Amino acid sequence: MIGFAALLLVSTLFGLSARLWRDEADRPWLDTAPLIQMQRHPNKRDPYPLSEEEQRLLFSELDGHLAAMALFKVNTGLREKEVVNLRWHWEVPMPELDTSVFVIPRSYVKNGLDRYVVLNRIAKSVINERARRARRVCLHL
Repeated sequence: MIGFAALLLVSTLFGLSARLWRDEADRPWLDTAPLIQMQRHPNKRDPYPLSEEEQRLLFSELDGHLAAMALFKVNTGLREKEVVNLRWHWEVPMPELDTSVFVIPRSYVKNGLDRYVVLNRIAKSVINERARRARRVCLHL
């Protein structure tokens, strides 16, 4: 059985061959892209929020930095790209709320709008730990 990712790749290649890629005479490689019907997984479950126990189990299987990223994602709802590209200078302290807000520029956000991320207690603790580690590394240089 061919995996979903492989079928998606083949479907993408067919689409490019029919719409974008051209030969020397400027003709598409394919007249039309064949339709690839993706099969539904028979045991697929609806998404649901992880319980605290499920989170602990999942995070215990991850390396430290990945567990911190996953914990941050769970508590902010950010996408992977947004977390990976997060920058310190995007942080805006909100002392009246005893937290911070990150303002992610639209070029890093899927919908093309600036994204405001208010940090709850757990997300703020992840950021504080990362900041503490960053300061410690800078002091040793």
